[in-house]
Amino acid sequence: MKISTFLLATFSQLSRPANADERVFIDEEGFMNIDNKNFKLEEQYLNDELAAIRDMRAKLFFDWPAPIEGMRGTTVKNTINDQFEKLEDRLRSDTAKCFGDFDIAPIEFPDLTSYGGNELINTTMYRRFHIQLARKIAVYIRQVFSTGSSRCTKQQVILMRRLERLRLITLWHYCHRFDSTVPQCSWAYLDNKKNIRAHPRKQAWIEGKYGKNAPFQQRAVVCDIDAGNNDIEQKISCKDDKKLVIDSAVFGRQNGHECLGNFPKGHFSVCSHKEDVKSSISDACEDQTSCSLTTGLIPEENKGFCEDSEKYLLVHYSCEE
Repeated sequence: MKISTFLLATFSQLSRPANADERVFIDEEGFMNIDNKNFKLEEQYLNDELAAIRDMRAKLFFDWPAPIEGMRGTTVKNTINDQFEKLEDRLRSDTAKCFGDFDIAPIEFPDLTSYGGNELINTTMYRRFHIQLARKIAVYIRQVFSTGSSRCTKQQVILMRRLERLRLITLWHYCHRFDSTVPQCSWAYLDNKKNIRAHPRKQAWIEGKYGKNAPFQQRAVVCDIDAGNNDIEQKISCKDDKKLVIDSAVFGRQNGHECLGNFPKGHFSVCSHKEDVKSSISDACEDQTSCSLTTGLIPEENKGFCEDSEKYLLVHYSCEE
């Protein structure tokens, strides 16, 4: 089944540390290209995925290490665990509402009596929480709520915002109470000057990015090289007679995992410079219901930099009345 155009969507980039585009799942290596051939909009598949999420979460928090600050750390762990359980319950109830013909079973807590446990250290914390549990939830939201009614697609945005906020809060607490050497502490816990950030709930940008009324942006990437599976043309569009608004457009290379093609790895070093090409893309696409993005829309004078890197166009856009 073809997954909807949410595969191109993400939330607006966080207005905080540099390289904030790496903080959102859909901007990270693997998320856009996860193999979807096993996805089936079927009752058993959805129930199995929900059960797998709960099993993964239960084992993760079972293995959570002893906190730095004693009982307070344990309380924080239990609170975060409860928040993830509530999110799982919300996934189940929203799935049941979106697909009323399916029998979505209650999510039973897994039996851990025979589970021996695994030591959770900084490296496995990143892998098991971020790459496995949080990403699995994100993929479920992306796959399942990309289909169905308009209400379902709206719930998709709400659920992903909730997940991203909970992920950030979890990482901040883990860094604060358990282990500050986890790689993601460098952005979730520390600022660019290595000072400890305030609790996420006390940071003003949280509501603006993840709040109920936060704007929702979509994302499109167009490669400048025609090789492999690269997309050198990307069509963006709006529904319900809404018009395109180009929120940002940059040309360069901000990471090493997009637009790879069949070239030596040396072509994919991150480029320290990026060109703001919003005006060119806006001239071509703004106020249209659809638009075909190519790097040909960018003036040649905006391309002559970082010649050793294969570059791409990254556009964030939204749809407005």
